Amino acid sequence: MKNAFLVFLLFSSLLVSAQNTGSIKGVVTDSLTKAPEADVVVTLSDTTNRERIQFTNAAGEYAFTNLPDGLYTITFVLFGARPLKYSTVRVTAGQFTVLSPAIRPGHIISCGPDLFDGPSMRDNPSSTIYKGDDVRRMAVPR
Repeated sequence: MKNAFLVFLLFSSLLVSAQNTGSIKGVVTDSLTKAPEADVVVTLSDTTNRERIQFTNAAGEYAFTNLPDGLYTITFVLFGARPLKYSTVRVTAGQFTVLSPAIRPGHIISCGPDLFDGPSMRDNPSSTIYKGDDVRRMAVPR
């Protein structure tokens, strides 16, 4: 009887914790071809600036689970495209929030501080800056 009660408590606590969290999921696609984009870096930040990072899979899918209620910021980064940043994404317990952005790859390569709000690559003597036709001639593996 005591073991049955402990098992009941364990399962009920798991159910309660699952109901107190939500999820964010989606599919990242190419804005022109509508094809899924693999290997997009997806960064999730909460209001205390804790981050969770993952990559989209071959189908362009990503998912963050077991998120407490609240507001989050999600940033999508694909090489050769301007990062997409979504602030104040609401997560509600027991629900999925779906965010499926469309990225335009190859649209812009940024070397300045606007890319990641960090120091410019021009200030780093070990960096190489590619422009215009140099970028178009690069072979980018997929």
